[in-house]
Amino acid sequence: GYYYWRAEAGYLTFHALSPASVASTVEHSWDGGFSLPGYSVEASVAEQRDLLYSDYKCATRGEYDPDTGVDIKFNHALSAVRFCFREYQNYSEPIKITKVEVLGAYKTGDFEENRASGALNSYSSAPAWSGQTAETDFTLYNDVDSPAALSWSGGKANITGPLGGTLLIVPQVLDHSGEGLGKVSVRVTFTIDEGANYITVSAALPGLKGRDPSNTVVVNSWEPGKRYTYVVTIGLNKIVFDPTVEDWTWKPEEDIYVMIG
Repeated sequence: GYYYWRAEAGYLTFHALSPASVASTVEHSWDGGFSLPGYSVEASVAEQRDLLYSDYKCATRGEYDPDTGVDIKFNHALSAVRFCFREYQNYSEPIKITKVEVLGAYKTGDFEENRASGALNSYSSAPAWSGQTAETDFTLYNDVDSPAALSWSGGKANITGPLGGTLLIVPQVLDHSGEGLGKVSVRVTFTIDEGANYITVSAALPGLKGRDPSNTVVVNSWEPGKRYTYVVTIGLNKIVFDPTVEDWTWKPEEDIYVMIG
């Protein structure tokens, strides 16, 4: 149905959550904001949808044009994870990536907005997740027929990617050994000889630190509203993962680096 402005003077408070499909399970209170118990991301990366919650917005009838509506700022409740690639050396045949997987990541958890009181239109939130469960393997990229070939230009390795989709994931600590489980890891499959042989390498993601001394980023958890970009340098003798973290607000990025082998 339709909702209307109050006839008398006073404020209306707007607070929104997306997607609409969570409406049947979400809980809400004025003091704490949204609570969403048992939220799960889709196991298929291609079918995932972002989980967004808005800031509180208090407005009066005369403040906004009915045709343009009320402006509301949304925030990301999930973490975003993606992978880019480059070659360690300029080989005679390019390395070709065929598959990228994230293994053993929790797909389910309980979300709390934890809204704090504040002045009008100056409310703050401290979003938090708990009760994470359901370790799942996610495929971000899978293309044997037309794999992603890594390249060089001007004497430098080009960064290819992000490959496949961005993993939208429940925020979590990456080492699950405290629950008797393993560590979240990435598995990459590639070939250098037109598919005659496939090489698969894996790396545990918590605690990864890159080869570049200036990069001090160490990622032990994925936090809400953050986007993590892992730049994977692949060679025939070593693999280097360079991670970076950024606020998920479309600002210029930093990257993350990690070494295995």
